[in-house]
Amino acid sequence: MQSYIFASLDQKTREKESKAFCRVSSSSYDTYIYDTSEEAGIEMVREVQTKLATLPLNSALTTIIIKDSHNLTIPAQNALLKILEEPPLSSQIILTTSNPELLLPTIVSRCLVKNFASDNVSSDSYQKLLESFEQVSVEEKIKLAESLDIDRWVTSLRAAISAKVIAGDEQGLRKLLVLTKRTLKILKLSSYHINKKIMAANILFEHVS
Repeated sequence: MQSYIFASLDQKTREKESKAFCRVSSSSYDTYIYDTSEEAGIEMVREVQTKLATLPLNSALTTIIIKDSHNLTIPAQNALLKILEEPPLSSQIILTTSNPELLLPTIVSRCLVKNFASDNVSSDSYQKLLESFEQVSVEEKIKLAESLDIDRWVTSLRAAISAKVIAGDEQGLRKLLVLTKRTLKILKLSSYHINKKIMAANILFEHVS
């Protein structure tokens, strides 16, 4: 059966769309939702595999929804990949994420990607932060580290870099590229279960010259 990736910068949008989609072919009895707000490992994927082994009770399909699937550890994503390679015919799997690029490419290649717009993308406060990053005080950065959405930060970085390239702002582009390099370095630590607040603090307090 087909597997899907529902992608949107807005968490509420991707959750709403995934639940609405699954209701077409699965009742609440045959829908299993897994929350990965914190890093989730292989044990969760094994539980998913167990659910998929049973036939739906009163629906056409058993639906598995894995919320914020980008939080899955790399070993867990590899385990999930094996399921996606040969999913049971009586099932469908929906992975929600802010950005498909945060998942293994092999997972993305086995899913149908559905992108949903977010109402507040154009007014993203992170864009404003990037425009005046060097002027942000230490106190403000401390507050930001408490609530920084790293996925949204990465997306905002990409948009800001594109804007600098179009504008021909070489100095601004150099600063953003340094910040991007630091961000990617920190993101690599996510597979080691580093606390997200610590990751955010490392990104925000890195000196950009």
